[in-house]
Amino acid sequence: MFGPPAFRGPTVICLGRDYPDGGIVGPHCHARAQLIYAIAGVMEIRAAGSLWLVPPQRALWVGAGVEHAMR
Repeated sequence: MFGPPAFRGPTVICLGRDYPDGGIVGPHCHARAQLIYAIAGVMEIRAAGSLWLVPPQRALWVGAGVEHAMR
């Protein structure tokens, strides 16, 4: 009834990046869901027709395949 999972890669992947003040990442999407977390500064995320402001120590969940952009 239940077989092995179709995806056998790592369950969680962590990636840290520093962006310059005012830096822009254009529209894109990922095959996996993404948790966007702000350690410092405020990020502006446009996703699924909405605008999200992510302050320090907060995060935003972006589902797999959802196009998003960041400033």
